[in-house]
Amino acid sequence: MSPKARIPGFSIVICTYNGKERLQRTFEHIQRLTIPANTQVELVVVDNRSTDGTAAYIRDYFESKDSQIEIKILTEAKPGKPYALEKAFNQVSYSHTLTCDDDNWLDSNYLMVAKHLIDEHKNLGIIGGKVEAVFEADVPDWFDLVKDAYVVGEQAKEAGFFDQFTDFVWGAGMILNMEVWDKLRAIDYSFVIGKNIGKAVGEDSELSLLTKYLGYRFYYDDRLLLKHFMPEKRMKWTVATSYYQGFGSTKPYFILYKNIYKKGRELTFIELEREILRLMIYTSKQLRSFKKRTNNSNDPALALEYELFKAYRNEVMSPVKFRRNASIINRFMGRFYKLYDKPQACP
Repeated sequence: MSPKARIPGFSIVICTYNGKERLQRTFEHIQRLTIPANTQVELVVVDNRSTDGTAAYIRDYFESKDSQIEIKILTEAKPGKPYALEKAFNQVSYSHTLTCDDDNWLDSNYLMVAKHLIDEHKNLGIIGGKVEAVFEADVPDWFDLVKDAYVVGEQAKEAGFFDQFTDFVWGAGMILNMEVWDKLRAIDYSFVIGKNIGKAVGEDSELSLLTKYLGYRFYYDDRLLLKHFMPEKRMKWTVATSYYQGFGSTKPYFILYKNIYKKGRELTFIELEREILRLMIYTSKQLRSFKKRTNNSNDPALALEYELFKAYRNEVMSPVKFRRNASIINRFMGRFYKLYDKPQACP
């Protein structure tokens, strides 16, 4: 099925909850972006149930600025980034989105580099870049261990296609070819991960995985640079642990996606139940193994891995919720195969 034609250009998407205190620096960097010649750009900001006057702040900020970028302000009543992201993606105008969190500061050449890559390489689904941390206070000595969880660092060893090495691209700074979203929405797709599990994590990974399944490619370039502001209150071990718990709660859904993808069709009820049972058995064994290894260990990496698997097990062992979400994924993949004939693979 051919996606609808979109006007070439970029829609910068920011989803924010009570981001009034963070948005000024983010907007200042967007205002300083160099716009490629003959390229349309808009900024789409989704206020996700803020209670701090964020929506009014956004309007006031841009009313006082002479901006070359068109501004759209949307509201989403359902709490959670996946709902806000869906609202934005369904209403953007242009061919590519650039997802920018409300604490991300884009380099002035971000769109110039992105436009060059899009023009140079065909079949790009997602482009990702490099993220540098800006710390409000001292850097914890454990930060390098968990910097990926904070979305900081390089996503590949060198510039180029990197879908052969990973299934996932960070949402911060992600440039998405909206052909992907249009094809997914044509089969009534809606985020599962990060929405129905009740945690604001994993929607970028879900979108990345489905982008690969549609046959599109990932590209990395460290010239796509953004700075990620790290407030002091986030620099706590308990916060890092909570990120790993979030990753653990999404892990079984990715395994389900991959197993159904390999099958090449929607699973029968019995087949789906068997997949769920296998996940229950696997997570229980893994958790017992990790518990034994962590009993007499002070290894922080092992402790984080244990928290991840504990959250993984807890998600799978929530029978009503997990079966509901597994069924949603299974039915969606069934629609996927009917419309797009068979699973596709990246080169």
